[in-house]
Amino acid sequence: MHPVFSSRYLKVDHCAPLPLLYAKWTPQASLMTEGEFVDHVEQFVALVKSYRTEAFLINCQEGHFLLRPDLQEWHDQEIVPQYLAQGVRRIGVVVAQDDFYTNLAMELTFGEELASQLSTRFFADPDSAWAWASKGLPVLAMATA
Repeated sequence: MHPVFSSRYLKVDHCAPLPLLYAKWTPQASLMTEGEFVDHVEQFVALVKSYRTEAFLINCQEGHFLLRPDLQEWHDQEIVPQYLAQGVRRIGVVVAQDDFYTNLAMELTFGEELASQLSTRFFADPDSAWAWASKGLPVLAMATA
């Protein structure tokens, strides 16, 4: 894995040679404004496109931004179509077992109309999410940035 994006809220690694990204929200993520969250998601989408991502992991164990219903709808209408167009096949979400509200918001976000077309699963640990998300992915000869 090598780092491809880093902020005080989010770290993203490319898991070469697989078309897989690993995103980890930091404990400070809960302090983001809605605008900062939107900017981070849009930057992540650009990485998905740049690295020809077919699967990604989102680790929310240490922190995440709590999405209100209007942001969940924005994600479904504006972001998910880009994932689908890119050919994203799997999204593994690692959740904190003791954060009911964030977990519920994540489940609702990926349960929206368009997002339900993505194969999304929730996990208690990164290793299980990695095993599921990476299964069957092709090994890329050369990653592009």
